[in-house]
Amino acid sequence: MVFMSAAPTTTLSGFYKSCRLGHSDLLELFSIATGPIPTGYVNVTTEHNSTRRVAHSLTDLINDVTTAPGYDSHAPWNNLQFEATDPNGALEVHIGIVPAGIHVKVTGENEILVHGQHARIELFLRKRGGQEHNRPRTFEFMLGITTAAVFWSLTPGAAPIATIMALTFMVSLYSRRAKLKIREDIPQGSTWSRFTPIEKVTVVGIYVTALGVVGTLASGATDVLDAFKK
Repeated sequence: MVFMSAAPTTTLSGFYKSCRLGHSDLLELFSIATGPIPTGYVNVTTEHNSTRRVAHSLTDLINDVTTAPGYDSHAPWNNLQFEATDPNGALEVHIGIVPAGIHVKVTGENEILVHGQHARIELFLRKRGGQEHNRPRTFEFMLGITTAAVFWSLTPGAAPIATIMALTFMVSLYSRRAKLKIREDIPQGSTWSRFTPIEKVTVVGIYVTALGVVGTLASGATDVLDAFKK
């Protein structure tokens, strides 16, 4: 008697933070993740207003949620789970989406399909701001050191320059924060263009206030030093 051994299973996974995904992004992501798997073997799941719902596509899921009796548009909707399973076992794709990050798991008996799907999903998420969870933060660390060095230097005008550097860095981080909008698209483009009108006014106000405070402190320090010189 000859026993046929099961084909080995290949599994790849990853967790990506700082992703910015809107409605169109989610549609494209799920299309990429489905790949060669028949749509009948795809499920998109969510929990909204303490009710769990499942559909074969994001469009159908949104329709189920928004047309359900007692639908509350103010209830937070910030989670999705995608699952596509090839009936022959060649490929399975699992994606869990929450604002804090996206967990991706691709597994199956067809190693080429597994690596290909995982690479395509990862590339898509990186283009939407996704960063691997354990990515070194070298750039942020070096910018912090540079800002501190400029601030404490004796060069005239160093404090305002350092303040602008620090604020620009924080504004940039804020604009790239993780974001999930299931029913709406997220603006693309430059940091400034991605802000809402209220956020733009707030950012300008922060710059003006911070520079005013720094200018006052610098003027006070100069007066103190002049007093000591006398």
